[in-house]
Amino acid sequence: MTGEIYLTEGDVRVRRGGVVDGMIKAENITIEGLVTGCCEAKSVQIMENWRLLCCRIIHSS
Repeated sequence: MTGEIYLTEGDVRVRRGGVVDGMIKAENITIEGLVTGCCEAKSVQIMENWRLLCCRIIHSS
């Protein structure tokens, strides 16, 4: 997927084999695939053997 994912409530999970090129903003983000871009969340989990190529991770309060 290319573009922006903005959730005012809820979580985003990029599943195994999933690819996101763009901004992700959600309460919590779990990455099991590949994300290229920025992540903004209360928590960002990068699961074993998966990748996040990003310009920044913002932990919002």
